[in-house]
Amino acid sequence: MKAYILTQEYNQYDQYGAYFLAWFPRKPNTKEIKKSLEGVGENESDDTIQHIHDGGGRRNFEDVWYYLEEVESVIKSDIEDAEDNLSHAWEYAQIQLCEEAVTEAAIELDDWWTNHGKEYGELKHKKS
Repeated sequence: MKAYILTQEYNQYDQYGAYFLAWFPRKPNTKEIKKSLEGVGENESDDTIQHIHDGGGRRNFEDVWYYLEEVESVIKSDIEDAEDNLSHAWEYAQIQLCEEAVTEAAIELDDWWTNHGKEYGELKHKKS
């Protein structure tokens, strides 16, 4: 699942990288971008809003600029990983159950042979 992240950067000595402003489940139109910026106290020109819609980035020597980036949703990959892990766990459980059943059957057969093997051997010997 794709999502879009709107970030803001400053040209300052204490800049710590991009600052998160908003996320969108699909690519936002210019009105949605403008509304998001106004929601955090930013008022930008229509030209800047269009530039952000096209991906953003620093154009000249402005002190503040924005990026609109498409990212892969972590949620979906986490869900896919969980599904894979569940599938592997289920397969492992089935193998363990089979191994336990075989082990149990082998123990029962060994017990039977220990208790009745001598009698079986004598019966078989008598028939031949």
